[in-house]
Amino acid sequence: MFSSSLSLRQNIKEIYTDLSQYKTSNNGRVDILENFKAGLEGSGDGSIADLQAKHEQQATLIATLETNATTLQSRIDTFNAGLEDGADGTVSTIEQIQLNKVGLAQELVDRGSEITRVEV
Repeated sequence: MFSSSLSLRQNIKEIYTDLSQYKTSNNGRVDILENFKAGLEGSGDGSIADLQAKHEQQATLIATLETNATTLQSRIDTFNAGLEDGADGTVSTIEQIQLNKVGLAQELVDRGSEITRVEV
């Protein structure tokens, strides 16, 4: 910057040149920051308005998920309670299905035996 071996005029000229370069560089940074600020203030993707809208959508989706989870938990609790006390016939229905399965399997074995006896 300032050199004692140069004349005052040369030093002023050199400082002026340095300041001009700094001003140009700084103006470039200011332009970048202003563009960034404009992007944030706008309504485009990545703007503050866009981020607020996305946040509100997420909040709505989370509330919906919480409601659905509560509803599902209630249905599971009701189903489990029905299994425990058998009041709604769930246990007896499951038992009846198992009995029918066993009965049908035995019926197939019996019919297979009868077919074998008839063929012999």
